[in-house]
Amino acid sequence: MIHAGTYGTLSFSDIDELVLQRKEDFDRIKADFEIFGIGDARMINRSENVKLNGTRMGPYNFFIKPKGTPDPYCYELRIETRATFIDSAGNQVSLAKAADFHERVTGIKIRPVAAE
Repeated sequence: MIHAGTYGTLSFSDIDELVLQRKEDFDRIKADFEIFGIGDARMINRSENVKLNGTRMGPYNFFIKPKGTPDPYCYELRIETRATFIDSAGNQVSLAKAADFHERVTGIKIRPVAAE
């Protein structure tokens, strides 16, 4: 079971591998939107897996705004993923037994940020 609620920050460049999975989609997004360089993502905590403690995984969230518009960043870019956890031999295992994991992008969403 994956626990919800623990999030940590990361740089957009930290997800370059995921961006390459959907390069055409991200090229279109980057053509139309400015992406704030720091976002947040779900963070694996120590109670789930000691080895992967602190590792970020999807969903990934970044604020964006249409290019050429003034602040604030008025939209959220959400990158949803499916993780496959593996042991040191490369066998698929649960998060608790994992030594590493791979992610596949399953969805990209853009939605307005609620006004405060």
